[in-house]
Amino acid sequence: MEIRRAEASDFARIKPEAMDGWAAHEIRVHPETMADWCGRAFTAVADGEPVGIAGIAVEEGVGRAWMIGSMALRGRPMFLHRVVKRALASIRTNPLIGRIEIEALHPVAERWAERLGFRFDASRACWMM
Repeated sequence: MEIRRAEASDFARIKPEAMDGWAAHEIRVHPETMADWCGRAFTAVADGEPVGIAGIAVEEGVGRAWMIGSMALRGRPMFLHRVVKRALASIRTNPLIGRIEIEALHPVAERWAERLGFRFDASRACWMM
């Protein structure tokens, strides 16, 4: 598996049936805006096919991280965890980002968010780092 900068066509190439209930609207990224993410998003590729895309949108010092992963990517949990952990450490060094927020929409995602170092903030109803 390799990681590379995202291309606009990657979003459309991840098969919706492989997303296991994760919908694009849940991360607020849509295919028609994927071109805007090129250079700020990364794609995990296995056997020449994108199996996951992740990025961060920054607005007023807040980074809102997002990810879409297929079942193929979820089959490599240690790889996924290491790559995301390294990416978050790198993002935290950016002086323009005061905090990182994510949405964890089910118990498995909540447990992973905790392992990555996020804490739930009830006042903001989101996971923050």
